Amino acid sequence: MGESLGAKEVILIKDVDTVFSSDPDMVEEPVPIGTLDSEEAFALSLGGAKFLHAKALQYKAEGVRIRIASMEHSLFSGTVIDGGSLDLMVELSGERISMIAIVGLKLSDSAALGKILDAVRTNGANLISLGLDPRSLVLHVSGGKDLENKIHSVAVKGGIAKAVSVFEDLSMITVKGSAMETSPGMIQRITQPLARAGINVYALVTISSSIRIFIRKEHADKAVSLLQDALLIASKKGE
Repeated sequence: MGESLGAKEVILIKDVDTVFSSDPDMVEEPVPIGTLDSEEAFALSLGGAKFLHAKALQYKAEGVRIRIASMEHSLFSGTVIDGGSLDLMVELSGERISMIAIVGLKLSDSAALGKILDAVRTNGANLISLGLDPRSLVLHVSGGKDLENKIHSVAVKGGIAKAVSVFEDLSMITVKGSAMETSPGMIQRITQPLARAGINVYALVTISSSIRIFIRKEHADKAVSLLQDALLIASKKGE
């Protein structure tokens, strides 16, 4: 309705006058939140927050704010949800990413995991994603120098793991949008065109309303073009 009427803001009247940092019935001293962008609000609603249904954000147009408020306080207070719409989009990260595989027997121990992540941080690298199972740990990182040697020292010499390997020169492509949660077969739509073009996916990570794909840097531009075409076809079929 807000978009159809050309409104600048839609005010949702709730039984609380703001969005809190967590459920007041579950945690002590939650903090009121002044602003959220569209992606943050979408992630919170998918995670169980009840201030707004996730599907509602699919209809949020560019330039239309959403305000969570109550009748007990000023309608110009509360939490403002701003930012762009959540249409499907494909983004290519410009960072050079390395994939680090660590194999061992104690990686599920939180203290061991903490030591490895601390080694990443102190070596100046940024953690992009993390995948863990009982026998192995896979990190995707950007930046840092001599990171393999540092992690090997902490993990193998420290008795946490058996071996460390690194695969470099990867790129990350992110496919995101609210339709990710409501469109069946989205992963297949993304991976099939890449497979037909002979582009290997080294890792695929799903987070809330986005899918991160890690491929060789040399294939990045072609992969972006293929995914944009695939998602355009998918969105037309959904109309």
